[in-house]
Amino acid sequence: MFIAHLPAGYLLSRPFARRNPSQARAIFGIGLLCSVLPDFDLAYFYLIDQRRTPHHDYWVHTPVFWLVLAAAIALLLIATGRRNQLVLVGVGLISVLPASGDGFDRGRCPLALSLRRSPGEPGACAGGL
Repeated sequence: MFIAHLPAGYLLSRPFARRNPSQARAIFGIGLLCSVLPDFDLAYFYLIDQRRTPHHDYWVHTPVFWLVLAAAIALLLIATGRRNQLVLVGVGLISVLPASGDGFDRGRCPLALSLRRSPGEPGACAGGL
């Protein structure tokens, strides 16, 4: 998780930080945090679930969850008059989506709310991605 996701979060945040130098620290912080956020479920995976369910099958690995959360945060920022911080929502979303979708290479639905279906089960995507 840290070997690949953190450098990806840094590289995705860098162009935004260059364009917004006054918010560079916050941009890098959000980018790095959000790049590993979906994998915080590893604590549940190892400590509670006892590795019964692949951790990419948890709801934090569904892009729909992160899209809805980002939309809610963006609306809150707009409603409170803090539009200058919308760049942080964008950086967070760009950084979290690659990590949240890293389970889709096994034939799962890209926008599924529940990833617990296998490709052969009824209701699963035909052929995956």
